Amino acid sequence: GLVAQSATYPLDIVRRRMQVGTADRTVLSTLGSIRRNEGLKGGLYKGLSMNWIKGPIAVAISFTVNDLFKLMLEEGKLSL
Repeated sequence: GLVAQSATYPLDIVRRRMQVGTADRTVLSTLGSIRRNEGLKGGLYKGLSMNWIKGPIAVAISFTVNDLFKLMLEEGKLSL
């Protein structure tokens, strides 16, 4: 999880920049522009540490909610 998230994070940065319209026309030109103007660490990996923290918390919440709903369904306290 951690290695994959770190490897793909720059593409997530590019995707977000392209969605809000503050990027170049292609992925490669956007990557180059961010690296050139903001640097490798400051531009392409900005916010990665918060993503590392957020990931396990989100997974823990998802598993807990899933387990609670499963238990409630099994005990008949919740019906669909």
